[in-house]
Amino acid sequence: MSVEIHIDTRKSIATIVVVGEIPVATYSCVVDQLIATPGFQRSMNSLIDLRRAELIVAPDDIDVLAESLLTRQMRRGHSFRTALLVDSDFTFGVCRMISVALEQVPIWCRVVRTPDDAYAWVLEADEWLSDCDMA
Repeated sequence: MSVEIHIDTRKSIATIVVVGEIPVATYSCVVDQLIATPGFQRSMNSLIDLRRAELIVAPDDIDVLAESLLTRQMRRGHSFRTALLVDSDFTFGVCRMISVALEQVPIWCRVVRTPDDAYAWVLEADEWLSDCDMA
């Protein structure tokens, strides 16, 4: 698996492109790489492009991933949006399960199929997020 991270400080967006096989249970390593990226700010919205990734899923992986992301949440911050950009039905389904599991964590996540929908979601005004802030 390779991970490319691009930071756009002007738009306050982190774009993450994942290529290759990625076990879902270890996906949180992508969050660690994002946090370590120069220019990253905790409140940045994220666009995660999984169109060239192959998710590997075991029965308990979604719960393991949600727990792992919860422990990293303090370092990443909250009140941000994440768009998961996918192009296959399988990846869409897995990402929807992930987004449901993340409802217990203050992460606002949407699974989308087109770059236009992904950018529309992460560029949308964030006023409503402050109302939902769980700080």
